[in-house]
Amino acid sequence: MAPPPVCSQRLAQLRVESDAALERAEAAEKKNKELEQLLLANEQEIKSLTHRNGLLESELEKNESKITEFKHEKAAGENSHATLDGLTRKVQILEGDLENTEHRLQESASK
Repeated sequence: MAPPPVCSQRLAQLRVESDAALERAEAAEKKNKELEQLLLANEQEIKSLTHRNGLLESELEKNESKITEFKHEKAAGENSHATLDGLTRKVQILEGDLENTEHRLQESASK
């Protein structure tokens, strides 16, 4: 005895719905796997960028330290330059005094 046509139609309809649901489930699983891979790639990129950021911050600190050191050296150099200028003026004054003293000495010796 054959199944009633209503049962056959309902069974065929359930198979179609089942196949459609299976296709949707497979598509969703595929999409989920793609998103998980994308998430993993993004997490790896974040780790890489975080590490690079740390290295750059360390390099920045070193460079800022060097800048501070160079500024101190420049200030010391400027102070040394000012001291050199002052000493140069003193030498010029003393050389002038020496010339005057030698000149007076020669005048005294010739008299």
